[in-house]
Amino acid sequence: MKTSSIIEFKNPISKYQHDVDDGLHSDYKVINNEFIHKSIRILENYQFIQSLSHADKSTLIQHLKIRKYYHNQTVYNQNDPCTDINILLEGALKLGWSTSQGKYHTDIFVPSGTLINIVPIVTGQPLLHDHIAQGRTVIANLPGQLFVDVIRNNADALFMVLKLICVRTQLNREQNFIYSTETLQTRLAKKLVFLVDYHSYQDKDKILLNLKLSQENLAELLQTSRQSINKELAALSNQNIIEVKYNQIFILDFEKLSNIAQTHQFHSTTKFL
Repeated sequence: MKTSSIIEFKNPISKYQHDVDDGLHSDYKVINNEFIHKSIRILENYQFIQSLSHADKSTLIQHLKIRKYYHNQTVYNQNDPCTDINILLEGALKLGWSTSQGKYHTDIFVPSGTLINIVPIVTGQPLLHDHIAQGRTVIANLPGQLFVDVIRNNADALFMVLKLICVRTQLNREQNFIYSTETLQTRLAKKLVFLVDYHSYQDKDKILLNLKLSQENLAELLQTSRQSINKELAALSNQNIIEVKYNQIFILDFEKLSNIAQTHQFHSTTKFL
């Protein structure tokens, strides 16, 4: 694969990594704080923030608190009360839970650049997932009640938050459909495509996933056995589509991987935001 054919695959929600200046943060003293600066850049990517007044934006930014976590540190436990909106600045969060059979079910690895926990804040319900740091992870916390107070009197902001929730709900429904209709090979390929979109970087002529995932991790994500994952990874390796070394996955042919990931009954363009 030529290098030029893979450079477009970057985290779609990490625009804050680029140097831009659109005025939102230009007059805030907090700009000197690296992580507050990243928090502002991420918020700029979400449409609801664009509908708020300068005063409301300033209020949100002034209440941001930065928290740092080490690899595998638990940020929240399932059923913990939810009091903060979280903005994931660096690293990733593994969201999952322990099953009654004593196994762990991983639902998703949330990428950096993501704003999460809107639903439990709005509904006043506890968290459905454990939140576990993957690698060095940095999170900005925004008081949930403040978030609600700021957006509730702005119809445009409320609509954009509703749209965001609907997009994520649609994605969950699509995932349920795929799990019930598609082969393990297709589901694995689709999961790898997601990881390329949100958890990868270019390494010479390859795409390298920056999450080190064991076969057990992939089995948790796809609700199958490690042995089945091993078989499917071997098949992809034999076709020179991927390369696996010590829990590190290299994508050698993204086009072929994307073709395998295509579902047959519907064509979705929903992206995680």
